Amino acid sequence: MRRRARTRDVEEEEEEEERGGGEVDEYVTCQETAAERRAAIGDHNQEHNRGEPSERSADRAGSEGGGTRDFRALMLDEQIVKGLEEAGYIRPSPVQLRAIPLGNMGLDLIVQAKSGTGKTCVFAVIILQSLSLNFNGVQALVLSHTRELAYQTRDVIRSVARFMSGIRCEAFVGGLPTEKDIEKLKSAESCQIVAGRLRALVEAKHLDLSALRQLVLDEVDVLLEEEGLRPQVEFFFKVSPPRKQILAVSATFTDELLAYLHARLSNPQVVNVIRANVALKGVKQFVEFVESPRDVSDVNAKMERRMMGLVRVLESTSFHQCIVFTNSRTLGQRVCLLLERLGFPSSFTCGDLPQPERLRALEKLRNFEIRV
Repeated sequence: MRRRARTRDVEEEEEEEERGGGEVDEYVTCQETAAERRAAIGDHNQEHNRGEPSERSADRAGSEGGGTRDFRALMLDEQIVKGLEEAGYIRPSPVQLRAIPLGNMGLDLIVQAKSGTGKTCVFAVIILQSLSLNFNGVQALVLSHTRELAYQTRDVIRSVARFMSGIRCEAFVGGLPTEKDIEKLKSAESCQIVAGRLRALVEAKHLDLSALRQLVLDEVDVLLEEEGLRPQVEFFFKVSPPRKQILAVSATFTDELLAYLHARLSNPQVVNVIRANVALKGVKQFVEFVESPRDVSDVNAKMERRMMGLVRVLESTSFHQCIVFTNSRTLGQRVCLLLERLGFPSSFTCGDLPQPERLRALEKLRNFEIRV
């Protein structure tokens, strides 16, 4: 596409995305009909035969409502549409446009899309659209690999469900009193849960999964490849009903991970909206080259140079808030102290901190009390 005025460029690219834009690489055709799949969900007395998935694929880019300008065209409940609009979701992104209709048919899904494209909204809508409001039990679980992600996902689901009555979404993580988790479970219908504390609740029979209809594996590549998390995921495969809808979501999938999922999901449809070497719209990328100190063994000098490189980027860039990732707790603390001294309101969090402190850091960021 030729470069012209910036406004015209954006409009043309958005129209191209709505038409499909060639971004959907593959749909794996499922041999089950939608009616058969819907009938299967919730039927826990029959053995679930998870055979090999069909490898036939069809190019159906844009066939689920190509050119859709709002979520009503996806045949969603009006309360969900209102919740989406109130939360700032005006029209579906490519991954939402392609994955939500398939998920609403009850099909197992493998969804691949870049971070920031609305994957959380995809499974939030699919969960809310399928909940049975006449049943007061846990119907959907979302497994997350960090506590912060669990709370973030809970907030998205709550936001979209704000106009729906009789629905409750909770997050269960380690580091907090178990008694509060047990109390929350008594009235929870749709639950956002992170692997870890959940297993203890199930084994202690505080959490009943017998009516589970949906299991979401958020950032499934980390869940299944990070040491210690795969056994947790395997546990939920075993203790949850054999007939359930499974949604596996991530930005990256290896061949080994896809083979693992195909062996455990029921004829999953694969939705892939990633094009190679394409950055997200509105995201600017900066590179700061940092020279190594003369003494390469001087760890403190290395850290100092990297931190000053970060400061140069922050001081030369216009931004409201940002997140800085470091590869150690020590470096993270030093970066936070340095930025505070330089006038950047900052907060630090890591996995070793008590959960209340981690939550306070997130709350400060959410309330714009800090910038970094």
